[in-house]
Amino acid sequence: MKKLDTLGLTEFSFKNKILNVQKNDILLVDDPNILSSGVVDFLKNKIYVIVHKKPVSKKIEAELPFLFISAKSLKIDEDKYFAFVERRHFEMEKGKVNWVRKIIDDYKREKEELIG
Repeated sequence: MKKLDTLGLTEFSFKNKILNVQKNDILLVDDPNILSSGVVDFLKNKIYVIVHKKPVSKKIEAELPFLFISAKSLKIDEDKYFAFVERRHFEMEKGKVNWVRKIIDDYKREKEELIG
């Protein structure tokens, strides 16, 4: 996983030079409640899963097109820019998330944006 303190523009601009976020990467974000719409727009076609340390507000979780997994449920080894987790533990936690509800909510939001 690639580590970010927040999804804010300053943080992302600095760290992405090192991390080079690519399609299907997984992010470990300390506080996902701090964000920039520009960063979210950049990430929404690349990232699907964000592991978070601080709890995500219900509003942000509902509005953002990402699948959020709590870091508390995973055994994570970290260094300055990267974090490592056993794939089987990660896949187990990912499997617990209500994917269908998330996909439907994201679809509804996209349609509402097109209409509105």
